[in-house]
Amino acid sequence: MIFDFSILICLKLILARVTIQNVELIELAYKSISFDDLQKLFGLNTNMIQQICNDRSWQIDSGGVYVLPKRNGSIFILKPRCFFYLNSFR
Repeated sequence: MIFDFSILICLKLILARVTIQNVELIELAYKSISFDDLQKLFGLNTNMIQQICNDRSWQIDSGGVYVLPKRNGSIFILKPRCFFYLNSFR
């Protein structure tokens, strides 16, 4: 079976979009959430969760235990040939 590279690109775009939607839902649902719970929800490592928190301007407590997600109106824009946020899903 030959795997078409365009299928991989489409899968990465879908995964990125679903992740972004989940981030936006977390902003609506939680005033605070543990860092560990974020890792479990997304299945991502510490550095990647830290990047999401930084990108969204979410505050992390001094102990690194809790995150305070806030809806700040910023959104990620995905374009079909733009991979600025997809590289973290490799």
